[in-house]
Amino acid sequence: MIDLYNSRKKTDRWCILSPHFQWSIFNYGTKNIFKYYFDGSLEPLPRIDQVDEVYVPLNIQNKHWFLGVFHPHDKTLTIYDSLLDWSSIDEERTEVICHINFSFDSRLRMNDYYDDKGWSLSFPYKVVYPDNVPQQCGSLGDFGVRVCIFMERLINNQPFLRQHEQPKETAMQMRHKLAIKLYDSILEDNFDMASTSKMIVDEANKQLFPD
Repeated sequence: MIDLYNSRKKTDRWCILSPHFQWSIFNYGTKNIFKYYFDGSLEPLPRIDQVDEVYVPLNIQNKHWFLGVFHPHDKTLTIYDSLLDWSSIDEERTEVICHINFSFDSRLRMNDYYDDKGWSLSFPYKVVYPDNVPQQCGSLGDFGVRVCIFMERLINNQPFLRQHEQPKETAMQMRHKLAIKLYDSILEDNFDMASTSKMIVDEANKQLFPD
């Protein structure tokens, strides 16, 4: 999330709400309107009326991550899920979506988002499930990694699946990227990250593509 915000231009019309947003509204209910998420007072979040897309990582506790994207101007919520065919979590996923849907809409009302739009009180956002979302494969538990891939590609207007792309390899590459960024932020300035990164990638490729 922070990495994407670091690349955000002032003219970009998107924002990302941290996973803490879902946790907060699930635990505090209507006790807090979370004004700082919407009024531009919390860096690096822009004012909510200056964006067209709001990205929200969503979690089924101890089981699964997926991505919701709110479009306030046409009141749609698009769900990008790498495990849509996992029927065992259908009920829990629906519960999370309904809760975040009503909660996000109510927070916009509490923060006066609709005041100048003349919209009457109605059912929250229409939920949309795209049919071109790559599904995870393998046993690595790629759903959190997939959320990062989905956000990065949507924000940069890139296709979900490039020509000849292998989803498993893409997930592994994102894992490498995240690990490198994490360690790069905490290691000493004179640490040779380039050679270490190459060593990590080479070792992973040996495991993925053994001779």
